[in-house]
Amino acid sequence: MIKYLFFVEREFHISLFENIINYISENNIGEIGILTLPFRKSKNGYASIGCRKDFLKKHIPEEFTFIENPYIYNPDVTFIADSSYEKVEGLGEIVNIGHGTISKGSFYTSGHLSFRENYANLLAVPGIIHKQILEKKVSVPIEVVGIPKLDHLFDNSLNKQTILKKMKLNFENKTVLFAPTFNKELSILTFLDLDLREIIPEYFNIIIKLHGVVEDKYKDYFKKYAEVNPNIFYSENYNISESFYVSDVLISDVSSVIYEFLSTGKPVLLFDSPLQKEFKNYNNNDLEYVFRDVGFRFKNIRNIPELLFRTFTSPLKDYHEISQKFVSFYDGKSAKRVVEKSLELINEDNKNLIILNGTNNLDYFKAKYENNFKIVILERGKSFNKFLSEKRESFKKFPYIIFMDSHFNYSPLFPTLLIQHLRQNKNAKIVCSLNRKSGSTQNIEKYISEVKEISNGRIGAPLTYLYSGKEVNID
Repeated sequence: MIKYLFFVEREFHISLFENIINYISENNIGEIGILTLPFRKSKNGYASIGCRKDFLKKHIPEEFTFIENPYIYNPDVTFIADSSYEKVEGLGEIVNIGHGTISKGSFYTSGHLSFRENYANLLAVPGIIHKQILEKKVSVPIEVVGIPKLDHLFDNSLNKQTILKKMKLNFENKTVLFAPTFNKELSILTFLDLDLREIIPEYFNIIIKLHGVVEDKYKDYFKKYAEVNPNIFYSENYNISESFYVSDVLISDVSSVIYEFLSTGKPVLLFDSPLQKEFKNYNNNDLEYVFRDVGFRFKNIRNIPELLFRTFTSPLKDYHEISQKFVSFYDGKSAKRVVEKSLELINEDNKNLIILNGTNNLDYFKAKYENNFKIVILERGKSFNKFLSEKRESFKKFPYIIFMDSHFNYSPLFPTLLIQHLRQNKNAKIVCSLNRKSGSTQNIEKYISEVKEISNGRIGAPLTYLYSGKEVNID
């Protein structure tokens, strides 16, 4: 049976994985394991990390196993929702489903940071626009799948009256979804010095949905606020589908929920923070700013009542065309697509070859790379020339071969990133990553043509920096 591993790096990742886990369970197509980190609350500007196990059990009713040692579990596929590649090395095929429709300069960007996504085996993205951006820097497969967490929004399984009743909201009122982000330079929370009812009239229901890593002081305040005010609901459900379904308008700032909510065809109000350009990853060319004019924008919170009135009396144009670029499927089958595409990875014999020369760190290399590479070890004392002569025919079926001297301490990402480097440099078919002094390159050239020599000292550090989004000059 196929083993799936879900790396829940943060609690809000649960909602991203929930429908994928449900699809696997309902169709009985694999074993489900969940790996997480020790939980740490949001504090002093640092986002929360890890996940509480009781929280997991509460939100995932399907049968699953907590994984303590993922290498013993040995999954076929590992799903991640962030660029967490160094934490899941060697754990089968790595499928990154991302966690939104924008990324504030750290995922859907044409900058150097996108190079790191080459470490995935598959990127599953919500819309065609994300694929268009990423494929400029990324050579691994990119599949447009929609958003798995929103499947129930489109599969006719939700009932508005049932949800409003559960939330104790008035059936007759219009409903405002208040969903700010957490970054202090971007969030409306930084400037919210008024009671919500001073800017959102009492004839509106309010659903308050905070970002999963908002500091606890905000969560505590708004939870208590909702408890003592009628027709206000504080949502602790990380899956926002129900809130989308019953809401008539969204108020947000710089957040993925803006473009997710647009898929419902309903209007949005966008807060432009005066600190916006101070955000460390601010880039006016990123998605969230290029496509910012998708609703009424405001800088003064006191303008919200007027904008709510205008939203329902003189709405802006339909943004369906833009919406479909961000969320390209509205059929409730995104989780199914993600699983099917991951199964295709397992069925493909697409491994490249690593030839290890030397005796140090062999167990380390095998544990880290045997899922993604075919590993051949050059036995101690064996003639390098003889070895190549014997293997010459079998090597021909591999598009890329990496020769690695295991005496060297390589970056953990080195082989995978080197393969991506080769894919983008079509003339480089075989790479010798060996000590220049060993003379091995000359021996290899006798038996294998089209050798592109890159010594360990020259390629290791530059690639490590390049693919982490940084550029440095190295002698």
